[in-house]
Amino acid sequence: MYDTIIIGRDISSSVAALAASKNGQKTVLVRESGLDCEHGDGGYTFPIDSIPCFGMGPGQRVLEILRSLHPLPDESPVSVLMDPAFQVILQSHRLDLFVQKERLISEMVREFPYLEGEIRNFYQTVEKSSRLVDEWIQEEVQEQGDHLKRTLRKLGRLPNIIGNYISLILRNAEMDGENPFREVIDAHLALLSYLDLRGRHYPISAAYLLSLPWQGVYLTSGGRTAWMDWLHKGIVQNGGEVLNGCSIIRVETKPGIIVDLEGVEGPTTLRSTNLIVSSQWEKLDLLSGENKRFRRLSHRLGSVSPSAYPFSLHMGIRESVLPEKISPVSVLVREEKDSDRVMKWILLEISQPGELTRAPQGKRSVTACVFLHESPLKLTDDELKEIAAGIIDSLDPFFPFLREGIDYINVEKSISFSRQFQEAASLKYHARGGVFSGTTTLSPLTSLPNVYLTGAILKAGLGFEGEILSGLDAASLAGASTKQV
Repeated sequence: MYDTIIIGRDISSSVAALAASKNGQKTVLVRESGLDCEHGDGGYTFPIDSIPCFGMGPGQRVLEILRSLHPLPDESPVSVLMDPAFQVILQSHRLDLFVQKERLISEMVREFPYLEGEIRNFYQTVEKSSRLVDEWIQEEVQEQGDHLKRTLRKLGRLPNIIGNYISLILRNAEMDGENPFREVIDAHLALLSYLDLRGRHYPISAAYLLSLPWQGVYLTSGGRTAWMDWLHKGIVQNGGEVLNGCSIIRVETKPGIIVDLEGVEGPTTLRSTNLIVSSQWEKLDLLSGENKRFRRLSHRLGSVSPSAYPFSLHMGIRESVLPEKISPVSVLVREEKDSDRVMKWILLEISQPGELTRAPQGKRSVTACVFLHESPLKLTDDELKEIAAGIIDSLDPFFPFLREGIDYINVEKSISFSRQFQEAASLKYHARGGVFSGTTTLSPLTSLPNVYLTGAILKAGLGFEGEILSGLDAASLAGASTKQV
């Protein structure tokens, strides 16, 4: 008998399991696949998810949260500060987003001098609004589980919230039409936000994401695999369990939580007081079909539904064909062709020069990620091969000799990994009716007692940091429920 069962392969589920076990709950994390966050082939190593992990530097919030849950190893899996934090590359512009605010603004003004007034006014609003969001996040960390108190505090601040929101609307409206600065802002948010913000006013959470480069961005050695391994080690050391490679057959939630699964050692039944489920779990309909009240969750999830799915093409490239000052993380804004199938942004994750654990000497590993309007799980191999070819075609205007410099490419493996990883990938979400703050897009509470949600969708406007916070939230609710029993 467990206090809490957690189902999910995403980082939110792992954080929830670590927090629950740290708080003394008897915990088990069920991951139906043990797929790593990276894969190697042909002498290269590629990340499955190329979205950077923000807040992972010394003294930064995400790292401190994780440190409070489990001691970091002697050699923390954090490497050097990135400066610029990343680049945004348009057909006629390349902008470095530096970690110093004034330097970043000066870079924008240098590229778009005729928009200087708009740029400076916009970043003044960003700075003011980001401080407000930062206060909210800090309060959530300190008051885990007390949703009523946090909601009442936000209501008290409503005039201030509305004022900040209106300021972003005004700047957003001024930048309508053919405006390259707007393209840069949209590309920045395409990299960091899990909300699909096309054609919409920016929520207040966007200001927080736009301020993240000023806080400093750190590349993590070992990538997400190192962090997931560390999280799972912490779960076990706190007395919890991690079950990989099993298949969940049935879930019951009344009168108690019962999970039937098929594991490597045969069928197993798990029982618990609480259940935490990732919103990205592909078998979530097991719950919906099992209980009529839980079917309401399907309707609620539909109000903030996935609208774009990552597809990554992995390549090994000769270093000589890449620009000397290319950033390890970049966003390319391509021409809008095939817009009914593929978003216009290409997210590039490139290994650093001399990073021999990622690529042979004189070569670099390159992951080019695009967002599709349909999941790779629903597209045929031929359709995905056509999209992969389109990625290379779209890179030609930015890197004229890249095609000739390809040393490794395996489209079939890229397709396979993109399909396998959708349950843990950084999706884009569309909110019907728009998003006001973006800090909380869905509640972790469900219509069933002792059943809670976790996952990026709950705090989609906060990107990677929202994933961490949603895991903490769910664990806190489960812990409070356990104490009442």
